[in-house]
Amino acid sequence: MKHCVITGAATPFGRALARRFAQAGYSITGIDDNATQGERFRSHLVAKGYTASWITANLTLESDVEPILSQLRAKPAINVCIHHASLNKPGPFAQSDLKQQNSVLTVNFLVPVLLTNGLLDQGSLADGGSLVFMASLAHFTGYPGAAIYAASKEGQAAYARSLSVILARRNIHVLTVYAGLERSLPTALPDTDDDDDPQHKQLERLANAIYRAVQVRRRLLIPGFGNRLLAIFGPRLPGLMRWMLRSHLADPPRA
Repeated sequence: MKHCVITGAATPFGRALARRFAQAGYSITGIDDNATQGERFRSHLVAKGYTASWITANLTLESDVEPILSQLRAKPAINVCIHHASLNKPGPFAQSDLKQQNSVLTVNFLVPVLLTNGLLDQGSLADGGSLVFMASLAHFTGYPGAAIYAASKEGQAAYARSLSVILARRNIHVLTVYAGLERSLPTALPDTDDDDDPQHKQLERLANAIYRAVQVRRRLLIPGFGNRLLAIFGPRLPGLMRWMLRSHLADPPRA
């Protein structure tokens, strides 16, 4: 059985990713700081006949990386590792809490780098395995009130691009996903599957796009027609793009 590891697995989109890969025959290891939701997540997948386990860890803490690696070392080799966990603390930068902004940098950039390094060092990635990095459309346009978030995601994307070249000779695939704000949509609880919920369907479509991109070993994915338009026009019409994004800041993305 192939093995898929997902950080930020307790979030709605983390659960959508878990369901999609489980449906394809992968065993799932979810990583997040919410132990209660984690058990519900695991029980929900097991009740449907899938194989799942859970690692409780606080990804705002660099010190939690080593315990994660230790637990993954004892599990089957990883065929797909999705660095999905993400954090945003939007607001005017001059008035922002720098400790909170440091947490954004830790979750979005430092932990994916440290976790990837550890997995490679201890040989936990299977031959032909895939690493998936969830970057941001902020790469293509400004993100008002979220400079640190944008910087952390851009750093992750640059790291992934360089890593893809380095790891190609080792037959390890690297996918960078430039996802939009739909990744932060709320949806059903972990122990329910509301297939009629439009938000649920949107997250399922995004999870399926990532699954397909992994299978064909794409290096870059901008899922969704609207996101691709933003990627095209963001650098050309930055003022309009910032105005469109500003409406989302009242409900900041946390995935």
